Amino acid sequence: KEEESRYARESGDDADQYEQILKELNDKIKSSQSQIEKYEQKYDDSRRTLDGLKDEIKTMLVRLDCKNDMPGGSSVTDANMLHFLGLIEQRTNEILSMYHK
Repeated sequence: KEEESRYARESGDDADQYEQILKELNDKIKSSQSQIEKYEQKYDDSRRTLDGLKDEIKTMLVRLDCKNDMPGGSSVTDANMLHFLGLIEQRTNEILSMYHK
């Protein structure tokens, strides 16, 4: 009987440890899901900002008459955005130098 009670206590301790580990893992999952939601929101915000920038860059290219400098009438993408900003800067400097003379 003494041995039976010892095994009963040990298996009860194992069950308690299992439940504690399970609770900790569930807490970690909830925390990770919360972080995922935050990062997805930040990504969406950044994506909207970049899309807005691309639209404004297109507008500036048209207003500054840089259409001829655009290779094949290509559209503004994340990859070529800096190139088009360089074109805008170059054209702006040309206009300013003509105005300054």
